[in-house]
Amino acid sequence: MADTYMVGEFRRLYYVAETIYGTTLTSALVYAGLPVAVRPKFNAKVTPEYVPASRGFGYSNREAIEAGFTYVGKAQVVSGGYDWRNFFAVYAYGATSGIQDGTTTYGRLGSFSAIVGVTQGTANRYQLYNGCKIDSLKISPEGGVGSDLLFEAEIISEMIDYSTTKTFSNFQSVTVAADPTIITTATLKWNGTMQINIAAGGLVTVSPTTWSLTVRNNLAREPGLVTGNDAAVYPLAAIALSENKRDILFEMTLPRKSETYQNAKVAGSAVTALTIVVGANTITLSGGVFVADDLPELKQDLNDETVKVIFNALAIG
Repeated sequence: MADTYMVGEFRRLYYVAETIYGTTLTSALVYAGLPVAVRPKFNAKVTPEYVPASRGFGYSNREAIEAGFTYVGKAQVVSGGYDWRNFFAVYAYGATSGIQDGTTTYGRLGSFSAIVGVTQGTANRYQLYNGCKIDSLKISPEGGVGSDLLFEAEIISEMIDYSTTKTFSNFQSVTVAADPTIITTATLKWNGTMQINIAAGGLVTVSPTTWSLTVRNNLAREPGLVTGNDAAVYPLAAIALSENKRDILFEMTLPRKSETYQNAKVAGSAVTALTIVVGANTITLSGGVFVADDLPELKQDLNDETVKVIFNALAIG
């Protein structure tokens, strides 16, 4: 009997940029960051088909296979060629400087292949995802002030392949490059000052108890048939992925100390800017409006209030 997977046997996630969507290159792998969890998503949409003279199904079909995974990880302090923006910002926003609307790329996102897995004793179990794009990215603190920042990416891929070595031969025929050097710098933490500017009144410090920033690219899958290296014909949900209307949502919870946010919601005030410190960088959100779908509860107790804002621009400096 095989050994149970043990703590410490979960491998890091590495990736390589693609120049043609869905084609995994053999060039050097890149370190994505400190992994917390990888949650595969696979749905072959198996449908049983029933035939006469039997109550059991006679055969089954697989329709438009959906593949991908949720990646939860932590970013680290810049070291050599490693920078959290090279993975999370480039593939979720379009560039290390943030969202690229108004340029010739119009916010188009690059695709990549990702490899992850476990080591069971001395045996390796690899998963290779090709044709990956980040559908959404959420940044939030793991706990309170001073805690690590968590990066949770919902990733859609074209397909997934398995191997006990870095040579894959089912869907693709490819040998993936060696693992890169592991980065050991400190994790990025919630330790910077957050500021908000309401109705062009100037930036003021805000101190939430928790917050999150989510960018949704709302990727649209294009289905099709692909013949794999193993000569099998794969019905796939995503032989291409197109960027759709984008959502940028910031949400925070904070102690209620004044009528500032309540009044701003009722008045429909603009949120000129909001700044979030991430490591040595600052994310600046602009062009915001309050999601005015609630007001804080009034009670004989300490009060919290939730503030939600949608923005139309995101820059990283």
